[in-house]
Amino acid sequence: MSGQKLTWLTLAVLVPILSGMAAAQEGADPGTAAPKGPVSGMATAPKEPDPLIRRLTDQGLENVVVRRDGNEVQVAYENRRYRWQVTGLGVALAAAAKEAPTGANLVVTPKIWGVPELQVRVAADDYRRFLEDQLPEAELRSRFSVTYGRGGTPAAGANRSFGRSDITGGLGFRASLSDEDPNEGFHGRFLAGLEGSVLPAIGFAGQEAFPLESQSPKLTVGRIGGVLHPAGPLFLALSGGRLTEDLDAVQAEAAYVPPSGRWNARLTLAAGQDRFFAQDAHSTLMTLTGWIGHRDISLSVVAGRFWEGDQGAEIYLQSGFRERRFLVGGGRSGGVTRTRIQVVLPLGPRVQPEPRTVRFKIRDTFSARYRAPRGLVTAARVGGVVPPSLLEDRSMLFSPEIVRTYLKELRRSADLLQ
Repeated sequence: MSGQKLTWLTLAVLVPILSGMAAAQEGADPGTAAPKGPVSGMATAPKEPDPLIRRLTDQGLENVVVRRDGNEVQVAYENRRYRWQVTGLGVALAAAAKEAPTGANLVVTPKIWGVPELQVRVAADDYRRFLEDQLPEAELRSRFSVTYGRGGTPAAGANRSFGRSDITGGLGFRASLSDEDPNEGFHGRFLAGLEGSVLPAIGFAGQEAFPLESQSPKLTVGRIGGVLHPAGPLFLALSGGRLTEDLDAVQAEAAYVPPSGRWNARLTLAAGQDRFFAQDAHSTLMTLTGWIGHRDISLSVVAGRFWEGDQGAEIYLQSGFRERRFLVGGGRSGGVTRTRIQVVLPLGPRVQPEPRTVRFKIRDTFSARYRAPRGLVTAARVGGVVPPSLLEDRSMLFSPEIVRTYLKELRRSADLLQ
């Protein structure tokens, strides 16, 4: 059986498996508390929704759950309204702090595709003083806990996101400065996409590239995948389809992230077909990432078998200035030494259109990458190809270290609260 047929056969099996996993884990809509065993013959009045739920959904946040347990105000939500996840967290914290009674503790859990991510714990009184500039950032930091918590099952909530889709559009380009590449030069194109989540833990993404020159349109992404966070330090992911341009594969991932989020280890296994070279391909890679100091700077090492069959390693340094990401590094595999430079810039408005069944928005980011290979470079083959990861953004763009670094941005986000 060819690699392409195997890929799509596996994907056909993958879809119902992921759907069954999500359906099994999705409980009742947690917008209101469930009764603890009704007494036979006795009518019970429906419980009024917590007013904080309405305040958060009015802000455009989705899958909102609010529970009050003793002196704790527990909030879970999903953000697709604000371009940066840190902004969404800032809005949720500010809303919870304003609604919480004196002496309460806030426990706020952001979700992606209904899957719980990190967890923030802070005293409501301390956070209110921070928002009012009465508590310095340095003093709040010692009282502000951000960890990966205990994980949990995917769940919906008030203002469900599942079944909603985003149509995206934006400009991009493909460039190569290698003499060995037959597509050398800069080639602009328009990128149209469709993305969303169909069930808790399951999301999809598609993207079509329309070259600004004479070439025909090309499907560059057509992926469905699922993510689980079954325990605090463990994330699991499974995805299949066209993961990126010319790369049809099924990929399994597992990541270990300690509660502090100061480092993480991720194992990825991918198998399928490389459409550019019309051959079967697979990769087995281990990525180790650690944060340096208490800044938005991390060092990563990727080692193993890359997608094109070359074996070796890459090391790169990544730094950020709020939403802007800068990456520089290099590596060697298959007799080729590479230098890698990448820049990711935010696009579109800070506040996106309110989520609806179907909405249009500008692509969130613009990414430019440059690689300079030397050595045993064959036609268009420079090695070091890593299939895109569903878990990488979770650990690199929205992690406890990112939140701790940008406390000022959390306070600035409170201005968006209506």
